[in-house]
Amino acid sequence: MKKNFYKSLIFAFVALLATSCGTTEEFVMLNDLDVDSYYKMQQMQELKIKRGDDLRIVVTHKLPMLAEMFNNKINSVEGGESLTTYTVNGDGYINYPLLDSVKAEGLTCSELEQKMSQIIADRGLAYGATVSVKITNFKVTVI
Repeated sequence: MKKNFYKSLIFAFVALLATSCGTTEEFVMLNDLDVDSYYKMQQMQELKIKRGDDLRIVVTHKLPMLAEMFNNKINSVEGGESLTTYTVNGDGYINYPLLDSVKAEGLTCSELEQKMSQIIADRGLAYGATVSVKITNFKVTVI
């Protein structure tokens, strides 16, 4: 009984191995690419902020006391600190401490950085502050 079982198992394994092989011409994905030609990568455009985006905003300054009032840090479960993210609401604004509502929709991250630096300087809160903006819920799919 055991001998027949092992023979059947070996036969099934060999049959599976023999039928699983295939040539590269049988695969349809990316068949139309000419491997001998040169593909130039296109310049990537900077992304625009849209409604629903989560932004991590960090303000830095020569005097850390001035930057601390802008950066809301929260304690995580692991005991470390992380920065608060700000979600662009349905109207395209973010609610940022001391600045109230700031229009973010339609701007790039660098444009929003410049805009917020200018608002902070215009209100006299911290001259020479540097703002860094990153989109935290950005996702990419690669084939």
